[in-house]
Amino acid sequence: VNWNVRIMAIKIYDSDGLGTTSAMLINAYNYIRTMKNRGVNIRVTNNSYGGCDEACGYDQATKDAIDALGRTGVLQVFAAGNDGLNIDTSPMYPAAYDSPWIVSVANSTSTDARSGSSNFGVANVDLAAPGTGILSTINSGGLYATLTGTSMATPHVAGAAALLASHNSALSSASLKATLLNRVDQLAAWNGVVKTGGRLNVAAALQNPSVCSFNMSASPIVLPTKGGQFSVSVTAGQNCDFQAKSDARWIRLVGGDAFSGNATVRFRATLNPTISRS
Repeated sequence: VNWNVRIMAIKIYDSDGLGTTSAMLINAYNYIRTMKNRGVNIRVTNNSYGGCDEACGYDQATKDAIDALGRTGVLQVFAAGNDGLNIDTSPMYPAAYDSPWIVSVANSTSTDARSGSSNFGVANVDLAAPGTGILSTINSGGLYATLTGTSMATPHVAGAAALLASHNSALSSASLKATLLNRVDQLAAWNGVVKTGGRLNVAAALQNPSVCSFNMSASPIVLPTKGGQFSVSVTAGQNCDFQAKSDARWIRLVGGDAFSGNATVRFRATLNPTISRS
């Protein structure tokens, strides 16, 4: 079994850990996408940052860059943030972007409780991972120290995804995400706090991976010349996330484009008075 995992470091800050903007994030995502398209086997990114200055609010260009990277097959793991907030109601970006290729991580203590500083949210935070009193590298006063925050929890999940991809290279990014979410330890402290209600369990993920497949309605939809609103049913496994995208100018999605598990994708077809379409 090949268990080799390598790290590609991407610089987005200056030497003081400052100066990052949304443009720097987009440049980083686009660079990773370029390397992926060149054949570098990048499966997952770790993103231990968020909020100002790099992501003070919703930015469509940043969201588009995350989605474009995700469509190449790269899972992106983000820190949920350290403000003690529900980011369903007070979004912290990039973690709160509605993208099927994002895994958002909260900070769990050694007793499996939520750290008081950790952000949370049953819609925008997927799972918890150890992030309190974690030995880490530092840039002053020595080489190592114990640190606390969702930036400590996030690498546990990114590392688990990389390990899982190394162990089973056939797993898609959707399958990697579903496996991590489906195999958490369900814990009372996280019920109603994060989407899965649980904390990362790497052993369970390795032993029982989830394989996502997406099956659409078999019959074609015949559209009248007047167009109108229609829907496609998609069958998928638990926490198998996907994005709907139209490649035709005359088809527009109705509502959001990110879905999870069994879902109905709704779209609107424009008027064409001369031909029917399918």
